[in-house]
Amino acid sequence: MHKRLAIFPLLLVLLAAGCGDSPATPTTVTANTPTSLSATALVDDKTPTNDNTSPNPVPTNTESPSTPTIAPAPPPTETSVGQPTSLSDSALIELLKLAGLPIGETVVYTAETDPNKLLGRPNQYIAKASWHDTRLGAPANPTEPEVSDGGGLEIYIDADGAKSRMDYIQELGKKLPLAVEYDYVNGPILLRLSKELTPAQAKEYEQIFIVIPMQ
Repeated sequence: MHKRLAIFPLLLVLLAAGCGDSPATPTTVTANTPTSLSATALVDDKTPTNDNTSPNPVPTNTESPSTPTIAPAPPPTETSVGQPTSLSDSALIELLKLAGLPIGETVVYTAETDPNKLLGRPNQYIAKASWHDTRLGAPANPTEPEVSDGGGLEIYIDADGAKSRMDYIQELGKKLPLAVEYDYVNGPILLRLSKELTPAQAKEYEQIFIVIPMQ
């Protein structure tokens, strides 16, 4: 009986000791928790990062392609010395006819039909024609009138060729009266006229011939 009473006060003391203070709040321990999170860590691994590349890239150069320019063709150069005139014997004769000169039958020679065998030869004329002036008598050969039947034209490569030919004929006429004739030069063209024409008639040819523009 006395032993039970002695134990009871001891139990009271132990109970008072266990209930005196509230239990301490347990400390939360964070194991290996980073102090901060990067922006990359907040993005799902399956979400592609923004690399400024769009599915359909737009070209940065929005200027329209330049239209190639076509350089104008250079202007034609003038005919250099050594090139024949663009006027043919036939065209020149037609001009003389249109001016009212009495030109009848005409003949245009070739290298084969030229009686002088000079057409196309080195340093000689490159074209030749002759005609009958209807104020003179009928030619001996109507189909092939000669200079003595009226007149003729000779075309050279340049003016020097025509001038040299005229000087030669004039010198020849001083020695041979039968070779006398009227001669006029316009550029690379030599006009030869029969001595049977009067000076006034020859002047009519000269006045028209010397004003023909040579191209």
